[in-house]
Amino acid sequence: MFQMGRSIALIAADGHHLAAYQAMPTGLPRGAVVVIQEIFGVNDHIRKVADGLATDGYSVIAPALFARIRAGIEIGYSRAKTQEGFGYKTASRTDKALLDIEASPPPARLVVSDAVGTVTWRGWPACCRACFGPVCCGPLRRRRYFACCR
Repeated sequence: MFQMGRSIALIAADGHHLAAYQAMPTGLPRGAVVVIQEIFGVNDHIRKVADGLATDGYSVIAPALFARIRAGIEIGYSRAKTQEGFGYKTASRTDKALLDIEASPPPARLVVSDAVGTVTWRGWPACCRACFGPVCCGPLRRRRYFACCR
């Protein structure tokens, strides 16, 4: 079981303010997870991923990585919206996204991306390694997701 997820505010090391979705398990967490959004923002799908991981016992946070462009970006899956999402990703800087991810409250130990997010963010595991040093990467319990341990 998990508690209802909620929106929280984060502050990155460079002072940037951003929103994040947080879902918590009802008991003692078995670990913490940062869910990386797809090009569609922190939308209903990402919130469901976070809620599912919280149901599995993890403390979960999904930072809004497009907040440096505009707060509240959450788009659909049509062809036009997909192009819009790729535009947001192109306008995003990976170094700034990593600062936003690092703003996640400790003890976030896993960074999770779904298959689309991994491709969209240009090889997330490589970014994960560059930012967090040695990591163990592999499929998470929910097979579609890829995790890197901090």
